[in-house]
Amino acid sequence: MARKVDWNKLLVITAVVVNMLNSLLLMRTLMKDVGLAYYDEVAAELAREGRSFTAYVVSDRPVMGALKRWRVAHGLWVSKVEWRPGLPLPPGSRVYAYDEPGVSIYSVFPSPLPRGTVNPVYEVHGIYGTRYRGRGVRVVVVDTGVDYTHPDLRGAVVMLVSFVVQTTDGRPLVWVVGVNGTLDEALEYDRQVYESTGVYAWLDENGHGTHVCGIIAGRGVASAGRFRGVAPSAKLIVVKAFSKAGTTSVDLMLDALTWIADHVKADVVNLSFGTRKADPESPLALAAARLAERGMIVVAAAGNEGQVPGTILSPASSPEVLAIAAYDPFNGVIAPFSSMGPSRGADKPDFAAVGVSVCAAFPTYTVELEKMIKVRRVMGCYACLSGTSMATAVATGIVALHVEARWPAHRVTEDYLAEYALPVQLTKGWLAGHGLLTAP
Repeated sequence: MARKVDWNKLLVITAVVVNMLNSLLLMRTLMKDVGLAYYDEVAAELAREGRSFTAYVVSDRPVMGALKRWRVAHGLWVSKVEWRPGLPLPPGSRVYAYDEPGVSIYSVFPSPLPRGTVNPVYEVHGIYGTRYRGRGVRVVVVDTGVDYTHPDLRGAVVMLVSFVVQTTDGRPLVWVVGVNGTLDEALEYDRQVYESTGVYAWLDENGHGTHVCGIIAGRGVASAGRFRGVAPSAKLIVVKAFSKAGTTSVDLMLDALTWIADHVKADVVNLSFGTRKADPESPLALAAARLAERGMIVVAAAGNEGQVPGTILSPASSPEVLAIAAYDPFNGVIAPFSSMGPSRGADKPDFAAVGVSVCAAFPTYTVELEKMIKVRRVMGCYACLSGTSMATAVATGIVALHVEARWPAHRVTEDYLAEYALPVQLTKGWLAGHGLLTAP
């Protein structure tokens, strides 16, 4: 009997092969015509046309005369340069051109209220049965800030950091609870900053960051525990690096990730954002990898590009970063908006988590996100949203539970987490990775 052809699988394989061949042909053309192996298509096109442009160069040493330089993972440097034909670069340099702003939050979709399930996150990931709550675990959230006045988050936030508003000498504005003062005093200072600059240093004017923080470590105070976060005893270090519109620049994000690597002691880092420069050796991916080198578990959004091969975003594309897909618990499938691997030949994403109709803390005041999409509030200070951003926050919370159970953080590896995953496929796949993360 003739075997039945799986046409869907064949089409996916064909698309991946064609994509790889196109990349190889592009490389060959660039190395011949330009003299450098440009990994970024935008930079390649500008270089072929002989045009100058702002670029980021990844190399084993800084570029002389660079506008700015960052030290990243694996002993490499990222240098910001005004690229022009004939610019002297170290051998083997990789050049990337970014649109500004080059990074955006990934992302939020308006969603209906949960369909009959009180807390689908707790149900799917087995959190109801665990005794762990993230005690002693410190989580960094890089996002749009946080509503630190929210009843669910007042006991969670231990440090506020702003790259949106900086000191006169170019350092981030930092408030350590108990050292600089209380959160109420931070709010008073924040209001003074707003009066002088028109921007809050730490307060979330978008909504995305508060929702992510609530998913990870919300105490559930305002809902009598109904919308409690995954790791409600974890402590949050919230780094504001996005505008109220939910965008930032590559420079600012590299500054933030570099500062975290050099100044923060934490166990888990949540990056619910991404850029389409998905090379695992791109500047953002390498900056995130440096956090992993420092012993932190880095969790990032796979992206909302849809189930098209090769759409995993950076920094989730880094081998040192856990890329998270979004799972729809109401239909029992990976959400159709969730990005698909592979990523430059690597199997991505790494895991999946609930990312549809996730209900969590939301600012108690009106925010920019409500002007962009229709946000359905619940009980006034919660909202139900969907996206790989939400799935990433769920995954971060679960990782925090495992860190508490298997202290210290470096023992919580991808292979270890895979032992607790509920497989969606027989092997690590390009839609769900190892499968759904579960609590210890």
